[in-house]
Amino acid sequence: MLTRLLAGEDMPLAKALWKEAFGDSDSFIDWYFANKVLPGNSVGIFDGGLLSALHMIPYRICVQGRPVDSMFIAGAATALKRRGEGLMRRLLRESLEIMRSRGITMTHLYPFSHGFYEKYGWAAYSFVEKISGEGENNGGAEIMQTRDAQLLRAVYEEMMKGYDGYVVRGKREWDWRMGELFSDGGRAAVALDGGRPAAYMLYFVEEEKINVIETAFSDDSYIGSLVSYLTGRWRKKAQIWLPAETGIPGAMARVVDARGLLRLFGLEDALENVRIRDGFAEWNDTGSGTELGVGELARMVHTGADGVMERKGLRFGIQKACIFEQY
Repeated sequence: MLTRLLAGEDMPLAKALWKEAFGDSDSFIDWYFANKVLPGNSVGIFDGGLLSALHMIPYRICVQGRPVDSMFIAGAATALKRRGEGLMRRLLRESLEIMRSRGITMTHLYPFSHGFYEKYGWAAYSFVEKISGEGENNGGAEIMQTRDAQLLRAVYEEMMKGYDGYVVRGKREWDWRMGELFSDGGRAAVALDGGRPAAYMLYFVEEEKINVIETAFSDDSYIGSLVSYLTGRWRKKAQIWLPAETGIPGAMARVVDARGLLRLFGLEDALENVRIRDGFAEWNDTGSGTELGVGELARMVHTGADGVMERKGLRFGIQKACIFEQY
């Protein structure tokens, strides 16, 4: 078996593997590979063909109030006939080594199974709640469909001021977010108050429901107006995913380089009192004193340290986490 970065000529095989694993539409897969799968950021295992692959998508994630370079693992897939052989474990390890060589200190993903990734040092740091209903129009907002990311950007940035762990979106990230939405038949609705964007929803109209995958607002009173508009227009109930402090586990984070991460925040001296344990990426086994698993460190970076770890030098402030991106 050969493990290596994918080249351009490998992409048809990678697309076929994605299709087999996730069943996404051809239009979405074509758009995704043309826009987000960047050269040198995909790795695979070959043995008479492509057996397993994953893609590393560059994002900046807000960590303790500052943007930190991350690579989001997406499209992690193994051919159906070769599952259960440990190929993805091998690829995850390879991806961590690649990221570390590029100076990346943290990586993120949205898992198919939290338990699978927990075995390898990832930890859930965000939570969501699922609500459904028909909503009530508060009468104070004009609702319209839009394809203009600029209408949504200010709402997103205002809401994210209260959160950590989110994608810092510039023009590229907004192009990605809207492009992947529209390539798969998704839509966007925005609530205007006095002509000013006040809230929005990104959604898909499915056979039995409206699936709202992203809701941002300056005031949550606009949620009811948006839901009322969607359910009235499409004659279906809406299923809405909202950030929560507890509930359904969402995105996961992993430390790629523990010492480098602590150095980034001026906390490397904490390793005199804390020993990081990492059974998957041994270069993170570092420090001395009270033991802390690498997964717990990843969660702590986004949500804050308890009193014990804070006194030992891991001064990560308490935060609420939110992230909408899933791949």
